[in-house]
Amino acid sequence: MEKSVLIATCLSEEKMHVMYVDSLMKTLNHLRQNNIGCGYMFQISSVIHKNRNELAYQFLNNTQFTNLFFIDSDMSWEVSDFMKVLGSPHDICAGRYLKRMLPQTWTHAKSYLPAGFLCISRKCLEDVAKGCDIYDKDRIGFFNPLLENGTLFDEDYA
Repeated sequence: MEKSVLIATCLSEEKMHVMYVDSLMKTLNHLRQNNIGCGYMFQISSVIHKNRNELAYQFLNNTQFTNLFFIDSDMSWEVSDFMKVLGSPHDICAGRYLKRMLPQTWTHAKSYLPAGFLCISRKCLEDVAKGCDIYDKDRIGFFNPLLENGTLFDEDYA
């Protein structure tokens, strides 16, 4: 099956960075020129992990796309980097990016992937949903902050 992708972006307010919009337009143009099915969706709320849960819920209820690709609204990227992540043979793949903190450090985690540039296959999300007794956008908790050994893994890892 050919891959098709829904680009999903969480917004804490009704604005996007111009570099994000530029990267999004270049990516959508490339996908369309190469006959790769694509779409995009935005969700606005100050609670980012709830946005991600809602976007995942909507993705699972729209069988048009094979992959869900989360990209933060303050990111910029090269089309080639997007295509590398989308083209991964793995059901879940993330790109590295600088965290928004001073001093800036690269995102890294041994057990968790940051969700700011994250591609997930339909199969992966469906398998996770099967393991839950109740599937509901407010209860499933695909993307919830974690507290582990006193460390909070926030939106960059949710």
